[in-house]
Amino acid sequence: MRDLPLLAICRGQQVLNVATGGTLLQDIPSELEGASGHDAPGPRWELSHDVQLSPHSSLRAILGQDTVAVNSFHHQAVDRLGDGLEVAGHCPGDGVIEAVEMPSRRFVVGVQWHPESLWNRQASFQALFDAHAEACRQ
Repeated sequence: MRDLPLLAICRGQQVLNVATGGTLLQDIPSELEGASGHDAPGPRWELSHDVQLSPHSSLRAILGQDTVAVNSFHHQAVDRLGDGLEVAGHCPGDGVIEAVEMPSRRFVVGVQWHPESLWNRQASFQALFDAHAEACRQ
């Protein structure tokens, strides 16, 4: 199996999780009491909620922060993690898994938010794209 760098965004993170044997919450509002703010009605660059990054995750090292504010447009989310995946970040308000990674691979990171929609905003995730590009160059 080839160890190709992978950056999975939104549904891509969900597909990554299912492809590795995990499951999804099919509808966050009806399956997780008290969950809110994951399918925000505003523009794609509007920040919806925070994500607490796991202290020893590569995502935490890449972004250089413990908590990041993200945009959010999903009603499904990771439920049971797929084989080899670890939680890299979660929503502190309701525990929804917002980021995963596969430490056994060179670069496999999944995020539930849309960092590409924040490229010209204060909450830029350029470091994430730079890390992915660097992994591709190696």
